[in-house]
Amino acid sequence: MLTAIAKAGAFFDWATQILDVKDYKEVISLIKNVPDGSDGLFFIPLDSGESIFYGLGLHHNKSFLLKSVMEGLGFEIARRIKILEDLGIKPVSITMVGGAAKNKEWVEIISHITGLKIKIPQETESACRGAGMLAASGDKDFVDWKTKYKIHKPSSRGSIPTTNALAGRHQTRVYAEALKKYKKLTENVEGC
Repeated sequence: MLTAIAKAGAFFDWATQILDVKDYKEVISLIKNVPDGSDGLFFIPLDSGESIFYGLGLHHNKSFLLKSVMEGLGFEIARRIKILEDLGIKPVSITMVGGAAKNKEWVEIISHITGLKIKIPQETESACRGAGMLAASGDKDFVDWKTKYKIHKPSSRGSIPTTNALAGRHQTRVYAEALKKYKKLTENVEGC
């Protein structure tokens, strides 16, 4: 089952641009001391490309803003997984692709928010390949695409576990509470 957030990468790139963050190394340096849940600051991405920061206070700096963007995209993934669960589909893991899949800290944030194991394929930039495979699947001369071209080849990095010892359980609990609030916030926004 596929669920994706339109413009997730664009939201992250926008945040790094306006916050004048140069690269992932700086991202990691900035967010490492921000508590999980970003001290009540929520980033709500909208499919339209617009977004909302909720709970922004005078004590929040660019580190909080950046981590709240990463968490907000994670909360949105969790919200969409809940929709699948309500339809009777129970995911046991997430396969992440794109730029976020290359960022260990972001993968861990999403794992702690969703409580699911994250799988990272070797080829994290797979959108073009997937589109090509989908197009080829309709070609009668290209009937063997499923066996010749494996979409998911496990990464040498392996999967990142859902939790690790006490720290993981604590993060999951913090994020579980924050996710409840995020869901309420998005219910209020969707009608606007």
